[in-house]
Amino acid sequence: MLHLTIAVLSADKYSRYDFPTGFVFGSGTTAYQVEGAAKEDGRTPSVWDTFAHSGYTNGANGDVAVDQYHKYKVYYETSLMRKSTSYDMKMQEKQNGSIGISIYTFGALPNTNSTQDEMAAQRMNDFYIGCLELKQRDFNMDVAATITNMEAIFSDPELPISPWGLQAVLEYIKQAYGNPPVYIVENGQKNKRNSTLEDTPRVEYLQAYIGTVLDAVRNGSDIRGYFSWSLIDVLELLDGFQSGYGFYYVDLDDPELKRQPKLSSYWYSHFLKGGSLSPDHFIQLKNNFSATSNRHFRQ
Repeated sequence: MLHLTIAVLSADKYSRYDFPTGFVFGSGTTAYQVEGAAKEDGRTPSVWDTFAHSGYTNGANGDVAVDQYHKYKVYYETSLMRKSTSYDMKMQEKQNGSIGISIYTFGALPNTNSTQDEMAAQRMNDFYIGCLELKQRDFNMDVAATITNMEAIFSDPELPISPWGLQAVLEYIKQAYGNPPVYIVENGQKNKRNSTLEDTPRVEYLQAYIGTVLDAVRNGSDIRGYFSWSLIDVLELLDGFQSGYGFYYVDLDDPELKRQPKLSSYWYSHFLKGGSLSPDHFIQLKNNFSATSNRHFRQ
């Protein structure tokens, strides 16, 4: 039996300059979840089209998504088409062939110190991370474990702030797989769509998790980058448009799908520009958040 909630301390005051030189930060989206334009410019159906149109995303789909395909700057489009060939050739010459894989995982600890629970936690790690090992394995047997609070994690309007989970994953990868380079590409906090632009729980979540990444770096993990999920609210593959993870809100009732910055976008921008993060700074930022941006949306 596994338990997925426990509190742990992490660095609570830091800036990006506390991270190693060359450490990269960003925020992610994926094509199907933001682009739309499902039948334009030669695009053909993907497995995600089939998945969404089969009813697994609460009746939503990515035919339009948040129309990012038509929203990015025209300059970027023309510049990209003009420069892509020469850019690709130059980058191929500069890069050293580094590639990797993306794994989706959770932090897991035994529910008790019994041998049975310890073995269950190991099976959980093997199931999600064990693909890094090149050996014959039976994945159907690996995750024969009961997870005590998984349903609550996915059904609650917000994710629990439990940075120990990320810390445990990073330490396990370091110890079990020879400390390979790691980029964290999707880590973020959800909230109910149309709730508020003052997304305080997201700021608290990211402050804790980025602080834990810093702790792991200081403890020797070879972490090279951190990308939050997500840049804007997108079509979520587990619940469609019921929740949002973005720094920017997308008004689905607006024909133009207007974007609006949330409190977290100002917080992350301050961090990316080298500002120090601390509880006191967040209180000041929240107090300065404008009354217009601070309003609640219609349910």
